[in-house]
Amino acid sequence: MISDLLYRLRALFQRRSVEDELEEELRFHLESQAEKNVQHNGRSREEAIRDAALRFGGIEQVKEDCRENWGIGWLGSLLADFRHAARVLRKLPVFTLVAVLSLAIGIGSNTAIFGLLDRVVFRPLPVEAPHELVLLTLAQKEGQPGNFSYPLFSEIARQQTALGGMFAASDFPVKDLVLRAGPAAATGSVRLASGSYFQVLRVRPALGRVYAEADDIAGAPPVAVISNRFWERHFRSHPGVIGQSLRINGAEVAIVGVAPREFFGEIPGTVPDLWIPLSQQPRIAPTNLLQARFATWLSVMGRLRPGVPQEAATSELGRLLDTYAHLSITSSNGPKPVLRLEDGSQGLDQLRTAFTEPLWLLMGMVALVLLAACFNVANLLLVQGSTRAHEMAIRLAIGATRKRLARQLLTESILLAAMGVAVGVLLAIWTDRLLVRFASEGKEIYLPVTIDWRLLAFTGFIAVVSTLLFGLLPAFVSSRPDNPAASPQFGRAYTPSRSLLRRLNGIMVLQIAVSAVVLSTAGLLTRSLYNLRNQDFGIRPENLLMVQIPLELTPAARQRQPLLRGEVLRRVRQLPGVASAAASCCGPFDTMAQTQAVSSEIRPQGVGNGTRVVPVTDDYLETMGMTVVAGRPLLKLDSKDGSRVAVLSQKAATQLFGREPAIGRKVSLSQRFEPSQAVEVVGIVKDSRFGSPREEFGPLVFVPVEQAGAPITTISVRTEQPPLALAPGIRRAVQDAA
Repeated sequence: MISDLLYRLRALFQRRSVEDELEEELRFHLESQAEKNVQHNGRSREEAIRDAALRFGGIEQVKEDCRENWGIGWLGSLLADFRHAARVLRKLPVFTLVAVLSLAIGIGSNTAIFGLLDRVVFRPLPVEAPHELVLLTLAQKEGQPGNFSYPLFSEIARQQTALGGMFAASDFPVKDLVLRAGPAAATGSVRLASGSYFQVLRVRPALGRVYAEADDIAGAPPVAVISNRFWERHFRSHPGVIGQSLRINGAEVAIVGVAPREFFGEIPGTVPDLWIPLSQQPRIAPTNLLQARFATWLSVMGRLRPGVPQEAATSELGRLLDTYAHLSITSSNGPKPVLRLEDGSQGLDQLRTAFTEPLWLLMGMVALVLLAACFNVANLLLVQGSTRAHEMAIRLAIGATRKRLARQLLTESILLAAMGVAVGVLLAIWTDRLLVRFASEGKEIYLPVTIDWRLLAFTGFIAVVSTLLFGLLPAFVSSRPDNPAASPQFGRAYTPSRSLLRRLNGIMVLQIAVSAVVLSTAGLLTRSLYNLRNQDFGIRPENLLMVQIPLELTPAARQRQPLLRGEVLRRVRQLPGVASAAASCCGPFDTMAQTQAVSSEIRPQGVGNGTRVVPVTDDYLETMGMTVVAGRPLLKLDSKDGSRVAVLSQKAATQLFGREPAIGRKVSLSQRFEPSQAVEVVGIVKDSRFGSPREEFGPLVFVPVEQAGAPITTISVRTEQPPLALAPGIRRAVQDAA
């Protein structure tokens, strides 16, 4: 049996050698039979050979029988079909190009959207046993999940027994900071995470070690784990990075490990540059949040203990929340907070919530694009099959079966689909990168475009479906024995039959119908994107350039703040082509911007936590193109020593004062109105969108940056020419002054 298997494998991979041996063996048997005829029958040599050949049968037929016995005859036939299909398609370059491009667009677009859908919606976190992870949230109202304060997390994590471990993490207020390694400096994203972070996620380092709970206690040496990307980008993957120091806002941390390449944390779409224990938060941020029970800034996840159902864990953690509810802001003067456990296998769902619906919509659209492409290629194959009528007639006349002809035509379709897949995968990679860049809205979204087994399996599936859709009907029609062309008398001139024309027309009608749906949907989507881009933002985006200033909270950086507000702005304003310039802490669509509660004389208990307070310099409203509808804008005289003032947006004025006049009234930037800390309203501006282009107009309060004591993170420049042309000069002005 083994020798037979080895012989079959040899016939498969050393076919020429085996064919030569077969030829030699058959010739030997033929000559032996001829020799017997000469010796026993006394015939001449020629007669003996002829008689032996008659007795032996056709040489080629015997060879075919032997090949069938090898069990690989089908492979030879298949290879012959592919060689013939390649020759046919090579002789028809225009037809092949149009068909391949049609399929590439359909298959590539489906592959691209599935790749994004897989990473955003389907794929779990790249950690061990992600199905055991749960997400913990607090809520006072249905559908409004909230985060944890550090004291509440600390007590629940210490007392609970239902989970195998819990961790807390946050990028507030340290998401984008200046990281210094020696004399070199770079902007980096930092994530604060408890000492149990890597243990609960079961992440093993690519180099060094991950930090543990012993590293997350007061007085422990400050350590950090860096991401693989940061290691490659700033340390060129040098193994000597372990033990090196990084300075973050004046605090030094020692690098103890490098995370694995595939690990991005618990939030899909983002990858921090480094992780730091929560105990280091007071050293790198101006406010100590570890003791603040009113600061709900931590996302919390855990891993279910084996054998403990989620309901039992929810019940135990709920009892602990009742015990320690006084350690959270959610317990003050409001409904009783509720603790929920949700599936955490895919991590936090910010990216999934934002993009699941658009991706499913795009998936439906590209499926229709693929259907239209299949109809198009089917029509091309039917028309091309009519021009090959003479060829099909000759094949049928010399004995080819309909099954054989259909197989040959399907082989050509398979080859077209294979070429379409090859081009489509390249198109999918390019499209994925383009879509990620488009969806980022100026923020970095980390969705690596890779070709893995899931993507290849999906691509293979749609390739098979596509081949069946566009290949079966042409193969069936062209191989029919009752085809009017199935007669050599037709010659090469051929007029398609009525039945063929009906099929062509039917497919064309379907193609037009599907294309109309695709075009209509694409038109609606394009109109929506146009409306989104050209909506009323409340600012004039034309000729507006925004320069981001990395946040650094060191004493030296704080001393440079007056320089940014004064000398840097003066230099920028003096550049040719600059109409005006202003600085602010957190500009429009800035992820660092936070909302808070505000109150007024009329609403002393505040109007919720949804108001965005924006510290700005003078000329900011003019530079942004915002319209003052009442009162005045902020001026240079509104300095640190001047009267405390503010400008409200229309929505903020309505929320705080209703229909009463707001100019000259007082507001507090806090939950409760404090007359001693109140600021005077000196102006009202038209509403604008600061959070996201998709959000409704939110309440805004603009205050002088010097009075707020906030750092400068954005310089806004109104130009008289294309903004990017001035970018190098503005960059030099900032660097020279700083």
